[in-house]
Amino acid sequence: MSSDTFDPRPADKPPQRSGQSASAAEPLRQSCYGLSARELEVVGLVVTGQTDKGIALTLGIRPKTVGKHLEHIRHKMECSSRTEIGIAAIREGLFE
Repeated sequence: MSSDTFDPRPADKPPQRSGQSASAAEPLRQSCYGLSARELEVVGLVVTGQTDKGIALTLGIRPKTVGKHLEHIRHKMECSSRTEIGIAAIREGLFE
C-alpha cells in the first residue's frame, strides 16, 4: 500500500500482512454508533450470518454474553433485529 492511499481501518488496528485476506468481520472504520471493539466484533460476525452459539465459539465467550452484547448493540444502533443490525452496519460502511 502506498503512503498516499487512504486506509479506512481504525488507526489502532495493525496493518494487514500481505497474504492475509480481509474478512467481513474486520471493521473498516470506527463505529458512528459508539460501539466497543468487542461489539464491533459481534456485529461483524452477525454480518457473516453467525448464530449466537457460533459467535460465542469464535470469540471464546458464552452464548448468554453474546446475547447481552446484542442487546446493547440493538439499543445503540436503534435496531430491532439481527437483520437490521447487519443492514445498518453494511450501509454505514463498517464492514465489506
